[in-house]
Amino acid sequence: MWWPARRGTGGGELDLQAAEQAATVTALLLYKERAVHEAESRMEGSLMDRLLTGNALDEATVVAAQRYGLDVAHRYVVGILASEANEVAAILPRLHGALAQLRQPRLVSEQDFGVVLFLCVQEGDAKPAAERLVAAIGLSHPVRLALGRGAGLRELSRGYQQACEALEVATRLAMTDPVIAFDELGLLHWLWTLQPAAQADNTFVRKVHLLVEYDRNKETDLRATLEAYVRADGAISEAANILHVHRHTLTYRLDKIKRLCELNLAAPLVRLNLQVALLAYRLHGTDA
Repeated sequence: MWWPARRGTGGGELDLQAAEQAATVTALLLYKERAVHEAESRMEGSLMDRLLTGNALDEATVVAAQRYGLDVAHRYVVGILASEANEVAAILPRLHGALAQLRQPRLVSEQDFGVVLFLCVQEGDAKPAAERLVAAIGLSHPVRLALGRGAGLRELSRGYQQACEALEVATRLAMTDPVIAFDELGLLHWLWTLQPAAQADNTFVRKVHLLVEYDRNKETDLRATLEAYVRADGAISEAANILHVHRHTLTYRLDKIKRLCELNLAAPLVRLNLQVALLAYRLHGTDA
């Protein structure tokens, strides 16, 4: 039979002490869990730094890498996973689960620009594997996974630099493909590494900068008009649809571009050179 506690027996004080002790234990457990997580993150970050610096790997680093599923006998593709929502903390739990599901190395490192990871794949299978990883992560907002070339465990620094370049190029050009491989950049890699002196010496790059300056002073949008026109390969109706303007409006803007730049926009080679110059501006321009 249940009997109510008598007034003054101290039952309430005991319950309060028990609750306080339980809260203290819970707080200590949470603190311990957080401390362990932070220590693991520091260890993973330190190991990642040693793998990506390009310095010779010592035996201790090789052994540490093996604990995360990395082996000197295999080749790996360095990937950088970035979120447009910049929610790295939300990505990590899903990423760990996806890597385990796909039996990929579980070593990841959180950086300011995204999460660095490794994919162990056969030559030519990197992009399909990366696409499966993005699908397995299953985030509702867009993510972008940039890939370098495959390399052995001791030569990963070059692949990391390539992945960084692919991510930066894709971001500046607002590319929509969720997976961007360095090997697919092609001409974009040349433009990315183009020296400022070579850009300044190019007639078509100077024409693009002329339009940018005109837009800035007159509050017009001639650069975007030219981009749509060359993207449509000179098709007026298609370019007008891209810009959501009437054909007459587009024709008026193109006439102004022709007068300012003194170029024959109907010439295919001129349009090709302008398209390349516009890409160079978006990669290196001050408002890219």
